[in-house]
Amino acid sequence: MYRDALHPAPLLPLQVEAMALLEGLKLARGKGVKLAECCSYVISVVNQVNMFSWPFAEEGKIIFKIKEELQKHDLSSIIFSPRSANNVAHVLARRALDIPESCCWGFPLPSWLLYEVSIDLI
Repeated sequence: MYRDALHPAPLLPLQVEAMALLEGLKLARGKGVKLAECCSYVISVVNQVNMFSWPFAEEGKIIFKIKEELQKHDLSSIIFSPRSANNVAHVLARRALDIPESCCWGFPLPSWLLYEVSIDLI
């Protein structure tokens, strides 16, 4: 994944995961979703968000924005959840690699997504 024409260097996996979390928080707020908690399976992102300070590395800016967005949801931290606890998120992330633009599903959900959710609930 590349940033943009001005910053063509590839992003690090940690940066991509942090950006995905930030965009998810923004999307939830924009849709009026009230979060009770926020989870991520990327322990390094969880640890950095939950620290009282933030790193000076490139992802530090993203972590700071995540903290700001969490406050808008009346949350102050995120919880680590192993990837095995949310296979649907992993499936969606893999599918996102093949989608050229943003998309949002309403009801009814696509049948492949309903299938993945039903498997995850077992």
